[in-house]
Amino acid sequence: MRSFLLVLLTLFAVVPCARGQQGNPVKSGVAEGILTDSVSGKGLASGTVSIYKVKDSSLVIFQLSATNGSFRFDLLPVSVPLELVISFMGYRRYIRHFTLAPQQKYDLGRIGMVRSDISLKEFTVAPERPPVQMNGDTLEFNADAFSMDKNAVVEDLLKRLPGVTVWGDGKITVFGKTVNNVLVDGKPFFGRDGTIATQNLPKNAVDKVQVYTDRDNQRSEQDSVMSVNIKLKKDKNSGYFGKIGAGYGTGNRYTADAMLSGFTPRSQLSIAGALNNINVTAPDVTTLMRNSSFKGVGINIEYQPNFDMEGLHKTTSAGLTFQHDFIPDPGPMKNNRIDGNYFLTNQQSEVLKNTVIRTTLNGDSALLNISRNTMQGTNRNQIFNANYGVKNETGEYYLSHQIALNDMISLSEQAGEVTNEKGIQRSINNSVFRQDRNSRDIIIKAGLNNINTMLKLDYILTLNRTHDRQLNKTEFHSLSDQELQAFFNRQYNNRSSLTSNELNARYALSKALWGDNKFRGTGLNLINEFKWDVRKENNIVGDLDTLQHSYAANNYLTNEMRTSNIDEKPGISLNRRFAKTFTNRYRKVWWITLTGQEQFFSQKNVAVKSYQNFSRTYTVFLPSASLLFENEQISDHRTSYTLKYSKRADYPTAGQLVPLIDSSNVYYQRMGNSALSPEVSNQLSLSIFFFSFRTNKLFDNYSLDISAGTVNNAFTDSSFYQPSGRTVSYTINRSGARFLRIDGNFYRAVKLDGHQFQIVGKASAMLNERPRYINAVLIQTSSLFGQGSVNVLYTCKDLFAFNIAEAVNVVSSGQSGAGGSMKNVVYKTTLSSSINLPARLTLSSNITFNHTTSTYLPARNFRIWNASLAWRLLEGNQGEVKFTAMDLLHQNNSVLNIGNYNAITTGTVNVLQQYFMLTVSYFPRKFGKRVKKPVGTFNELLKN
Repeated sequence: MRSFLLVLLTLFAVVPCARGQQGNPVKSGVAEGILTDSVSGKGLASGTVSIYKVKDSSLVIFQLSATNGSFRFDLLPVSVPLELVISFMGYRRYIRHFTLAPQQKYDLGRIGMVRSDISLKEFTVAPERPPVQMNGDTLEFNADAFSMDKNAVVEDLLKRLPGVTVWGDGKITVFGKTVNNVLVDGKPFFGRDGTIATQNLPKNAVDKVQVYTDRDNQRSEQDSVMSVNIKLKKDKNSGYFGKIGAGYGTGNRYTADAMLSGFTPRSQLSIAGALNNINVTAPDVTTLMRNSSFKGVGINIEYQPNFDMEGLHKTTSAGLTFQHDFIPDPGPMKNNRIDGNYFLTNQQSEVLKNTVIRTTLNGDSALLNISRNTMQGTNRNQIFNANYGVKNETGEYYLSHQIALNDMISLSEQAGEVTNEKGIQRSINNSVFRQDRNSRDIIIKAGLNNINTMLKLDYILTLNRTHDRQLNKTEFHSLSDQELQAFFNRQYNNRSSLTSNELNARYALSKALWGDNKFRGTGLNLINEFKWDVRKENNIVGDLDTLQHSYAANNYLTNEMRTSNIDEKPGISLNRRFAKTFTNRYRKVWWITLTGQEQFFSQKNVAVKSYQNFSRTYTVFLPSASLLFENEQISDHRTSYTLKYSKRADYPTAGQLVPLIDSSNVYYQRMGNSALSPEVSNQLSLSIFFFSFRTNKLFDNYSLDISAGTVNNAFTDSSFYQPSGRTVSYTINRSGARFLRIDGNFYRAVKLDGHQFQIVGKASAMLNERPRYINAVLIQTSSLFGQGSVNVLYTCKDLFAFNIAEAVNVVSSGQSGAGGSMKNVVYKTTLSSSINLPARLTLSSNITFNHTTSTYLPARNFRIWNASLAWRLLEGNQGEVKFTAMDLLHQNNSVLNIGNYNAITTGTVNVLQQYFMLTVSYFPRKFGKRVKKPVGTFNELLKN
């Protein structure tokens, strides 16, 4: 069945573009040359070289000349009259006509460009604005040079620009380098998500697309920020856009969403909302806006039903964003702006879960914890962010805050048992747990980076207030030890507060001592990191008195405690820059940074329970060093290597040192250890980053990060497993822990005559080796957590897209010193396709093959197949009717498979399953001022 579907979807991928390939020969030609100054003969960099078809003046391809003036076009059409147009500021345009034979290489040689102040006979009229040109350090694309569908948006335009790639995961690169900011008229457009601009702004509203690098306060090219600025036409710099949609389907499934966004040259405001019962959740208001984008039809839709989510959920979300600029012409070096957002989400959940936790003990023995759990609850979150920032020639200043409110009510019932590996029952447990929790958080940030005083300050104030009310009814029966029988009806009324002050400072001592002219390339900085946390707890716990029918105080668990931590790290940092350049050939830079900090950590705990009172101080020296080497081959590629060493210390908490033991946690109890010492880790890391300016490389860009280290006095567990299934654990110090982490990714794209191929690979792996004790036996546990994916995307013009993705997640654990190991692997293969049919129809389909293997269990397989048919109607495609079929094969059963150290959890949980739905949407949109028709004379009106 799987092979049949693969063949079917592959055919689906080939057919739409087959006609487009008929009559299009595979053979192609090449044209190359070098731009030079006609007088000096010096090569001219960043000249605009364009090729048009003579027949209809349509643009075929263009590029900027390299640093030495060279250019090269591959895969040009053959047997077609072409026109070469070269533009360079201060020089007259150069035009030449030619026709290529199949596989011909046409060498134009050295083209001498003539300065515009020299009078020459003009023989051809070229376009006024070239499709691309350099304006200082800014690369500018002329939007009107690209003829596209009248309903095209900016994203469609970006996909047509040479050197610009819009990847399937939303990432944008320009000549291999990642775009960090997408701006509109020099400022963010409804937040930091560039897709809000690229998928909503129409292409015909754009004057030009600018690409530049902001190197302000950046020490290297790797740290620089690349931005894309969408410059709107003056009559299109205000408008509104949005969406109103609703749908209903089988099984009483429903969804509705709405969004309206308006903007002027200085202000922006957006309001959005959504509700559904199909497991669609949005983490923020930006996601709501992205789902409401006009360019919403495609094969990569983030905001969609989640068939992997545990349980069934009804979600209501709403939010708004705002922004106002106090100056008329903001930019990367100048702004005065206030912005913010508010987001509310309310989710009602029902989760039914059956699990088996297999815990491997010494000598290949194991305990099985089998449970059936039902949970119902409501969770409401509100977040309000506001930011004010100023940037000018004196420096940068900011003030921001975040207010977060969380209210949660849940009720869960659990019935479980513990058996040995032979199935002999050890204990039975039934419990009911109810929780009502309210949390309030405020975070205030302020900072400055003053260029004149060479001082950088960042201050963070965090306030938290939590009120947690719980009721725990537990009935526990031990079949191995009758004395462990227990029944609890325990009530909690816990209040806690946290006040945290954090101040980080950096002072450029080298500039104060030597100025900018002496010791160029050397930096000496004084640094200090200060943090002061105060946490207060007031816990009131009571047990049911069955005779009095009231809750009596539990004098052991009822407690008040105040914990104060002061963490200060003063230090000094020295850096030195070395550079070697060869004009038009290469640029090589070395950066050496040495930092030394002395950490002073003070910990004081005051509680009603006398044994919880303690005061501790620690002093640790924390050195770090880094070496950065950057190698740029001009107009070809850039590679950077960073080697870094660092040391850090982590300190035991009051919960690890002197906790109160709650006996109602019948299966797990964490004991204290007042003899704990800090754990100290030493880490060495290597980072490699590469991106190419040319398209003939193996990769457009890639990165690789490798880090390894050892941990002295590592915090680890000493666990005792009782026959009843209860686990008693202590935190202890033990040397011999080490870790290795590898992260990498690569991107490659190829554009060919309206076709594009993309391949993206991502992988990460974490290997931990940590000693532990199980039933007083020393065990060296090795755990591997890995995940990787490869994604291949093919698009045929604006007609068709096909995507295949393979993902794997691996969890493996082995134990030396005792028998037992476990491994679980989850494979997912996803095939997606989208085709734009005649009559403004779009057919989309995706199918995911899930394959799970696990130690002790047989392999499990299931498929999830979704499909949709959307019809865009009304003028400007502003209306949409969409039919959706989800989980067509009705196979979703949400298999649980989770591993960690010596335990593996398997089971099932209720999930969203098959449904069919019809949705109707309308996209209101208008850009620019309405043009008023002239009013005629009285006689003309009479004639009409």
